[in-house]
Amino acid sequence: MFISFFKHLPYLTGIFLLFFLFGRTVETKADDQLRWLLPSKIRNLDPHAYQNFEEEILLYQIYEKLFSQDEDLIPNPNLIERLKQLSPTRWEFTLRENVRFHSGSLLKAEDVVFSLNRAMGIGSSVRPHTTSFGSIASIDDFRFQIILDKPNPLLLVQLAQINIVSKSWIVERSLTEIDTSSENHFFETNGTGPFKLNQMEGKPLKLFKNMSWWKSSESLVEIIEILQEPKVVRQREMLEDNLVDFLVPVSTQQVDLLSQNEKIIMHERPSLRTIFLGFKISSGTHKSVLLNPFESIEARRFVKSSLQLEELLSRVYSRQGILSEHIVPPDAHGGPTYQNPNKINLLGSSIQNRKHSLELKTSKLNLDCPNDRYENVKLLCSEIQRQLEKSGVPIKLNLRSSDEHFEDLRQGKSNLFLMGWGLPTYDSHYMLNYLYRSGSSWNFTGYSNPLVDQLIGAIDQEWQPSLREKMLNLTWAILDKELLYFPLIHPNFIWATRNNWSIPVRPDGIPLLYKAQNDPES
Repeated sequence: MFISFFKHLPYLTGIFLLFFLFGRTVETKADDQLRWLLPSKIRNLDPHAYQNFEEEILLYQIYEKLFSQDEDLIPNPNLIERLKQLSPTRWEFTLRENVRFHSGSLLKAEDVVFSLNRAMGIGSSVRPHTTSFGSIASIDDFRFQIILDKPNPLLLVQLAQINIVSKSWIVERSLTEIDTSSENHFFETNGTGPFKLNQMEGKPLKLFKNMSWWKSSESLVEIIEILQEPKVVRQREMLEDNLVDFLVPVSTQQVDLLSQNEKIIMHERPSLRTIFLGFKISSGTHKSVLLNPFESIEARRFVKSSLQLEELLSRVYSRQGILSEHIVPPDAHGGPTYQNPNKINLLGSSIQNRKHSLELKTSKLNLDCPNDRYENVKLLCSEIQRQLEKSGVPIKLNLRSSDEHFEDLRQGKSNLFLMGWGLPTYDSHYMLNYLYRSGSSWNFTGYSNPLVDQLIGAIDQEWQPSLREKMLNLTWAILDKELLYFPLIHPNFIWATRNNWSIPVRPDGIPLLYKAQNDPES
């Protein structure tokens, strides 16, 4: 035995040496392990207070909603087994009885009641989905009722946006109230969904298959390793070097190069997102906007007439998208009819516009942009700055983190800012409620119109489709004349996979990772 061992020692030593020298290159990966690359940093995983798209799609893999949305965004019962509408404002729901949180506790009605009430709280990113909620009460362990302040035809769609949490787990961590401070970095999770997150702050994030998931037989992936890389060139290199399997979303600037790699498959579809400029139309009290030229609609029109959207589409997005005629994406319910999505008729520079250009030239203007939220944002904002300066308007580009950006917007410090907005409900009322309603947490324009607020409230509870459509049309006709926002582009949603992976993605960009499939022979 010992003679045999020493006889083969030189050979074994060579194997160990090769492994030591080249161990990184021969490392293997299980076929049921997915390497997922996120282009933005994960900073907060509060299930009701996520701040960016990457946090939202990560939470989707961990938490569940009462209703799920399929690949056509139609709401279907998920944690709900039965529902009854007892009156126009009273609904009764019965939960599935075999659902457990990752901690092991059974999902009960009190958890749902707690979750919906927490989602209604200050600082909740899903609060606008709860504006019709009056009271929520449990009947027994698995039944609860929602009593609405007013009828709500979109209730089931809105319930499909709200994560359900464990009441006891949240209370134990003193997180009943949402922490709205920028220092909040909450990484613990406890959902009922297909994957569990390793709860080690500062360590590489990993998702592990939830073997106790109530429909675990549908989940094929065992482990998801999550990598985070904000630099788009490095993202492409990681895909090409086979360091990751899946990137969502992909920068349009990298599409052509990635398409040349036969081991990478590019996927794209029209997105439900609009990128736009917002104007603060009232001075407010903050010193930086006391002299606000955008109180005048003519100044807002001058900015619109100064921007060449075809150049933006070409230079920034490599033509991976369509120009915006309206803030509402094409084909969404309750939106306008798009005449020609690839050609926009901009306002010409009238004498009145030129007059207001002089006011803009003498104003100290900032273009405020978040540098970590939207794709190619630095290039986009630099191009907007270049075009405005070409029209004679000096403007300072202010790039900062999303936290700083939206904190300044909340405090009314910005009069020209970049934003993006999606449409998960597929209904334009969603944008009205968030972006135009007085007092909305995302209406940073200072706009307040009692008639518009009244219409938004009426649309919110109108069940008759034809009447609801008329009210939507009337509301948008009023708002389109105000020019509170200038829509720029509806970018295509693009994702990339190594050619051995198949991963379905919803129209709103949410990947269904539990349905991911790997073919090692590809």
